[in-house]
Amino acid sequence: MVRRSKKAAETAISPAASAFASEVPAARVMVTPIPLPIPLTGLGKSARPASAPSDARPVIELSTGERIVVTGSGIVGRQPDVAATDVHVVRVDDAQGTVSRNHFAFGLTTGGLVWVQDMGSRNGTYVVAPEGSYPLVSGKKLTVGDGARLMFGSHSAVVRWGA
Repeated sequence: MVRRSKKAAETAISPAASAFASEVPAARVMVTPIPLPIPLTGLGKSARPASAPSDARPVIELSTGERIVVTGSGIVGRQPDVAATDVHVVRVDDAQGTVSRNHFAFGLTTGGLVWVQDMGSRNGTYVVAPEGSYPLVSGKKLTVGDGARLMFGSHSAVVRWGA
């Protein structure tokens, strides 16, 4: 049974959010629906930490242990299609079938921040930040900040600065 408070509505939790929820006591997990449109301010601790050296690059750390120093656009998926503009092509082994062939894309804004975009994946891509949990809208880029956690299928990734 799910209890409702006046401030929180009952929300269906996807498999990606459920995987994250299993790591946190159930009483403290709430997937917060976002108001549209999503403000394109960096989600996470801050877009780029003031303490980061000027030559620091953003890094995406996958739950598989892989670290991607973001130097351009890329795609993550089970068997990602390669575009001529993709610098990074990240294949994620997923025996459970929770990751789509082309799950999410990422890249750098003109200001050097990281953006992410769901590629129409079956299970969705979620940003889990201190401000709340946000499902990405397929085809829409969202700028994320340091410490933002991405949930995709049964996998996760964290955006960090300092590579």
